[in-house]
Amino acid sequence: MFTVIGIQKGLHAGIHPPLAVMMGILTAVMGGIVRDVLCNEIPLIFHKEIYATACLAGGVFFTFFVFMNMAEPFAALISAGVIFTIRSLSVRKGWALPRFK
Repeated sequence: MFTVIGIQKGLHAGIHPPLAVMMGILTAVMGGIVRDVLCNEIPLIFHKEIYATACLAGGVFFTFFVFMNMAEPFAALISAGVIFTIRSLSVRKGWALPRFK
């Protein structure tokens, strides 16, 4: 939901859609980093799991739905579901993005 909220704030402020999506990703990622640091754990973003990529996919869906004039609450629910599904599948199935040396 933090991704969607960040995008909503950006779009309502009149920011260009790709920048609003980036703001939403930063909102979610930085919130997760703060959470993990406060819990004295290594931030999840530094693991091999798919994290920001799921936020990007959900953010693109949300922005697309908003510009197709879908009601924002429905767009937010669908987009949050996309992010949750991608994250859940990546954790359950061990999906990870390739690493370069």
